[in-house]
Amino acid sequence: MTIDKLYNQIYNDESTKNSDTFIDIFETHKDLIVGSNVSQNTEIHNQVMRLTADYAHNLTTRENYKKAQPQID
Repeated sequence: MTIDKLYNQIYNDESTKNSDTFIDIFETHKDLIVGSNVSQNTEIHNQVMRLTADYAHNLTTRENYKKAQPQID
């Protein structure tokens, strides 16, 4: 899977509006997201940043602050 496909899957599917679903999908693909080279592609950079920010937001809505903190920093 590519970042672009993952991004489209998450943001085009209404079920990912549920925090648990979003977190599960993100954590399943965390290596792909974290390991992406964002320095040479603005679109991938923006997608990775949005995914990471939304992941941190969803963690905080689940009151998992310990896990959210490193994402915010």
